[in-house]
Amino acid sequence: MSKIWYLLKVQLLQFFGINKAIHEKNPKQKRKWIAILIGVIIGIVYLFVVSFTYSNILASVFEKVDKMELLLTLMMAVSSFTTLVLTMYKANGILFGFKDYDLLMALPMKTSLVVASRVLLLNILNGAISIIIMVPACIVYAMKVVPDITFYMLFIITLFFIPLVPIVVATCIGSVVMMISARFKYANLLNLVITFTLLVLLIGGLMNIGTGIGDITSNISVGFVEKVYDIYPLTKMYSEVIRQNNFLYFISFIGISIVSFLLYITIIGVKFKSINTNLMTKRRNGRLQMTKQTQSSPFIALYRKELKRYFTTSIYVLNTGIGIVFYTVLTFGLLFIETDKITEMIKISQVSTDLNKLLPLVVSIFIVMTCTTMSSISLEGKNLWILQSSPIPVPIICFSKIAVNLTITIPAIFVNNILILLVFQMSFIESIMLFVLPISYALYIAFMGIVVNLRFPNFDWMNEVTVVKQSVASLIAIIAGLISVIIPFAIIMTVTNINQTLFLVCCCLVLLILCMFMYGYMKKKGELIFKNS
Repeated sequence: MSKIWYLLKVQLLQFFGINKAIHEKNPKQKRKWIAILIGVIIGIVYLFVVSFTYSNILASVFEKVDKMELLLTLMMAVSSFTTLVLTMYKANGILFGFKDYDLLMALPMKTSLVVASRVLLLNILNGAISIIIMVPACIVYAMKVVPDITFYMLFIITLFFIPLVPIVVATCIGSVVMMISARFKYANLLNLVITFTLLVLLIGGLMNIGTGIGDITSNISVGFVEKVYDIYPLTKMYSEVIRQNNFLYFISFIGISIVSFLLYITIIGVKFKSINTNLMTKRRNGRLQMTKQTQSSPFIALYRKELKRYFTTSIYVLNTGIGIVFYTVLTFGLLFIETDKITEMIKISQVSTDLNKLLPLVVSIFIVMTCTTMSSISLEGKNLWILQSSPIPVPIICFSKIAVNLTITIPAIFVNNILILLVFQMSFIESIMLFVLPISYALYIAFMGIVVNLRFPNFDWMNEVTVVKQSVASLIAIIAGLISVIIPFAIIMTVTNINQTLFLVCCCLVLLILCMFMYGYMKKKGELIFKNS
């Protein structure tokens, strides 16, 4: 057990950059880490407020039908599903294909201990999600019901076991995907295809459940929650623990979580080395063939390099491409749903009336989720010196990275929005805005990612996950992107008698002006920052 704890402690210190922050001697860097810490705290508080608000809205519904215990049951299901989806594409980079694999395998300890430490790392990361979702729900529940002390004891204990089974299921799926893809030459590509397919099926299943909810106040116990019980039986156990303080279900819930965890690390320990070895082995063709050599401009050469690296780094694609996947799945889903039912599902009269004019902002949410540039410079890592020593201007290097981002977002905007126009009856101006506003956001988020990554680079990473998901640049870019869409949306929803079309045109102009300022920053100061990194 001490060896697992030692491995876990080292991984946590490295994963969150705590070790570097503690031993940093540069005062400027110290202030930077303090600012990051403050930003993280603000972000956590914001998520707690959002979660509390959402739980409070659901509680008002459940209170009417005298089924308050379903609040925690439903939020437990939401936490489990979120953990399942996120872990599916975290597995590659944390459990498989991580950079310090050779170092860990050289240590005198069993493979199962290494696997256990990596899965526990996933459990801690997803445990934060459970806390953010479940604790506000518990506060709302306590305010409405005023339970006894036994409830709080059971809630706190079960809280740490909620993510365990979803993590095991997700990593089992990830393990199977890795074992299949590792046998092929294009392992990363096959891994991406399988993972995205599974995500699409999960999203489609969730949408199918959602269409059957109907009138939530009268059918919630018979409809939606019953479906949740059927899909994930542990939610029924959890409901009995919360509703009746049932110790038999409590012990069963804990026991299933622990046994599934121990079985998984034992079984996957057998295949752990072979999967990672196959993933890290470079496959070459047996024959060497000379092909025609072509010459291209520096921009085209860099663009091809960036595009190739993007699609060969699975965690990079999964993290930055998930927005486009959601966007595409939902768009195709609209083809099978009548427009009247869509407005019925929204349940807000103002949104229903102005849905056509709000669609450009809805589409833009998925676009700002797709930012490949926020980590493209940091991913150069120790190879940065190659670009630094080349005679290529920094703007050309940056534009090659921006072009990759636009290659992913712009075609998706055109294809999906054409399908949207087949579903919704939109005027000529509304149709134009449906394309212009998301394209403006695509430019904005691409430039934003580059500027933020130039300002907050990280070249000392050991794992791509650290750069793509946990870096300061990625956090700032995601928050800045979402805020840039939320603010216009909030203005439209709160300000009465606003000319929405004119307002969206003004948003496009503001975004393009911001792009011009960011281009100026990239051109004037980017070279200095890039060369001194």
